Amino acid sequence: MKSYLWSVSVRFYLAFSGFLVFLLTASLFGADGRGIIGFGTSVFAISGIIFSANLGRTFVALTKKNESLKKRLLRKFLQLNCFLSIAAGIAGLAYWSFSNSAQEILSPLQAACFSLTSIFYVWSINGNAFFASLLATKNQERIILIIRTFLIILLAVLYLLKETSIDYFIIWYSIILFMGSLTEILYLYMHHTPDGNSIITPNTEILKDSFFHHFDFLSFNVFPLFLTVLLASYVNKSEVGRFNFALQITNLIFLFSTTANIRLTTYVSDVGYKARLAQFTKLFWATLSLSMFSVLVVSLVLNWVTARLHFEQFRGVEWLFIICGLSIPGYISYQFLSPIWIELHKQKQAATVHGLNFLLFLILSPCVIAKFKVAGAVWLFTLFHCGLILSQGFLYQRLIINHKHN
Repeated sequence: MKSYLWSVSVRFYLAFSGFLVFLLTASLFGADGRGIIGFGTSVFAISGIIFSANLGRTFVALTKKNESLKKRLLRKFLQLNCFLSIAAGIAGLAYWSFSNSAQEILSPLQAACFSLTSIFYVWSINGNAFFASLLATKNQERIILIIRTFLIILLAVLYLLKETSIDYFIIWYSIILFMGSLTEILYLYMHHTPDGNSIITPNTEILKDSFFHHFDFLSFNVFPLFLTVLLASYVNKSEVGRFNFALQITNLIFLFSTTANIRLTTYVSDVGYKARLAQFTKLFWATLSLSMFSVLVVSLVLNWVTARLHFEQFRGVEWLFIICGLSIPGYISYQFLSPIWIELHKQKQAATVHGLNFLLFLILSPCVIAKFKVAGAVWLFTLFHCGLILSQGFLYQRLIINHKHN
């Protein structure tokens, strides 16, 4: 639990810096500014998720407890990760180039800067699993502390100078995220040298092995970003900004589950989930309790903050956040059980069930958002995660309970 508490404190610091970003950008640039930032990050986050190939999960599944194999495969995986990051940036720019609605929201400079964050989004998906598999999460968290401190310094400078140019913020924000991800990658590349020659595995073979890991991850992570991009076709930038504000604050609460998932991935990679079942249970109840308590506290804070002069455009956003907060049990269920499906080699079954849940809400979204706008988007977000609870229950019954009886 001591390691978990250290990880939680670091992720809290990450969350705190993220919360400062929301508050400052909302104060300086208003709901329109949040709409620009939310749309830009959503476009390149979708691109990053698609092109990430979920290499981190694949690395864990291939290497498991073989330390020598981890070191011999690592550099090949990191090189492929960088190549996919470049491809993600190019794909995001291509979408912006051919989308009239995207060009109305993002200027060429803003689109170019956001493209730099592609490496951040790809690494956000893959990096935790690499560090967890190599039992090096504390080193990753030290880097996170340093990079997030630079981000807070940037925010302090913007606040003191009363900077109202959103371009200035986007430029430096993108550079900091880019440099932070690159630092983590270089750390692993330089500090984990192989015992002998690296294994030369074709990229196509790695991508083939990652297919179901990636499809499963896409089914889980793309939907909230898809809602943001789709909503932009029906409402103005200000409304997109309000929805994005609620969504991003919810993502901060999700950090409890993400941190727990890193710890669980370490267990799976080290000794397997059965040997750490007691820790799984403790982490589950701790994560659920902290998350739900945080929803209550944050909703009260948002109610107070949006009553202040600089945040009047976001008045009422706490109710959007509370609705989004109902998604937390579903999010936790996915983060806690996904490492188990990897260990049991049941990625295909998990990907199929999660994919069906994703497809259902993908079909419903255009009609619901066209009619209910922002309210429809937040309820779709929550119901999507409720569907994940049913999905995980089905998988648990089929793959664990029935297996025990057999």
